[in-house]
Amino acid sequence: MRAVFTYGGSVVLVGLVLWAALAVLPACGAQNRIAWTWSDWCPVNTSLAAENQLASLTDANRSLERAILQRERELAALQCVPDVPVQIAEPKQTEPEKPPLPEKIDRKDWNDRRIGLLEGCWELESRFVTNNRETGETSRYNVWEMCFDAAGKGREEMLADNGATCEGPVQGRFDGNGKLIIEEPANLQCSDGEYIYRLRSACELNDNGTASCVVSQPEVGGSTTVEFRRSARDN
Repeated sequence: MRAVFTYGGSVVLVGLVLWAALAVLPACGAQNRIAWTWSDWCPVNTSLAAENQLASLTDANRSLERAILQRERELAALQCVPDVPVQIAEPKQTEPEKPPLPEKIDRKDWNDRRIGLLEGCWELESRFVTNNRETGETSRYNVWEMCFDAAGKGREEMLADNGATCEGPVQGRFDGNGKLIIEEPANLQCSDGEYIYRLRSACELNDNGTASCVVSQPEVGGSTTVEFRRSARDN
């Protein structure tokens, strides 16, 4: 009798458990069918899991957007200073020194006919022009320099606009009228094979300290006037 009751109680207990399980199954979406496992009786809601994953990804994306926005604000707040090129001080421009003014000829020495006043170098203040008697070609001399010793003995050099140079000896002296005479002993030879007929200059002293000279060619005639001054390099 006790064994029967025990068995019967067990049957009743199993029945109560099954009834409770069947009552729960509809709540998790179970259907009235035969199932061999608990997951078949109560399947997982896949739609809900996907929604949860999407929500998680959305939150992560928003976090990244907020981080990017914060970095953009930080960059905007930075004071960007452009690179400034190195300033190199340029050398100060200085005007070239002006050559010293040539020394004027001393009038007392001139009036005393002291040939020693010629000592040093003299240069053409104006321009000297020659004409070739055979070809008619004109040569212009912008450089004509004469250098003397204390006795009036010297040497001259002329430079033509075509590059030719003419060189030779000269001698200075005062004549009886107080004029300074500068003469060449012969025709002046030039580097291009040409020559200038012998020159004779008769010079007078100007008030500005230069010498005004009438240059003539005794053998062929003709004359012109030029001015000479002391060379600035002798100051």
